[in-house]
Amino acid sequence: MVRDAYTKMQDAWFDEVGVHIRILEQLCSALRNAAKTYRAMEDAGRESFGGGRVQ
Repeated sequence: MVRDAYTKMQDAWFDEVGVHIRILEQLCSALRNAAKTYRAMEDAGRESFGGGRVQ
């Protein structure tokens, strides 16, 4: 009985952690994409003024 309750609680906890991990992965991906877009815009702006790539 106690073992079953503990197992159910543990499964629920791992499910909850899994949701948070997926959310963090999505946030990381979004931030990475935003950084790439920002970098591309900065490079294009700098090139249009005769400069090189942003370091």
